[in-house]
Amino acid sequence: MAAFSGFITGTCSVNGGTKSVTVTLDAGSSAVEEVASGTAIFINNFPPVEAASGSGTTITLAEDWPHANQVGEAFTTIYTIEGLRDAATFARQASTESLALASSFEELLTSTTPTVTIGTAPNELTLTPYQYLGDQFNVGLGDIDAIKNGSVAPSKAEFEARTRGKYAGSGFVHWGKTSPDGG
Repeated sequence: MAAFSGFITGTCSVNGGTKSVTVTLDAGSSAVEEVASGTAIFINNFPPVEAASGSGTTITLAEDWPHANQVGEAFTTIYTIEGLRDAATFARQASTESLALASSFEELLTSTTPTVTIGTAPNELTLTPYQYLGDQFNVGLGDIDAIKNGSVAPSKAEFEARTRGKYAGSGFVHWGKTSPDGG
C-alpha cells in the first residue's frame, strides 16, 4: 500500500445495510488496495463514512452503509488519519500486556508461595519466586545455626544418656559387640 499517493475516484454501487462498495475507478486514480482503516469515502452527496479496506473492485466499509442504495454514483476517498483507531487499540493492548508482565515480574520477585505463573498467554511460565527461595534459604540457615549451637542436635553426652542400653539400627550392631568372632 502506497501511502498518500493520491485520491481514489470513480463511480460506485452500494446497498443500504451492507459494507461492500463495488467501484469502477477513473483513469489515473490510485488503486483500491490503498484504502485502509480510517480512509474517508464520500459517495454522492452523503456525509463521509469510514472505509476499512480495499481489494480489487471492492471497498469494505467499517460500518454498514446507513443510507439508501446507490448505483453508479460518484465517489472519492480521502486519506485521513489512516489506522489511528487501530493503532490506538494495539497500543492499548500492548500497554495492558506490558502492565500484566510487569505485575507478573513483581510477583516473581516478591511472592512467598512455592510457585507463580508469569507471562501472558500463550507464553506463560510457572516459576519459583525469588522471595520464596530467599525465605527457604533463611530457614535453612536458621536450621544450620541451631545445629551449630546445639539446640537441634544433642551433644554426645546427651545422646548417650538418652540411648543407654538401646541400640539404633538392626540387631547386627548388638550381635557384633557380643559375638566372639565379631571383634
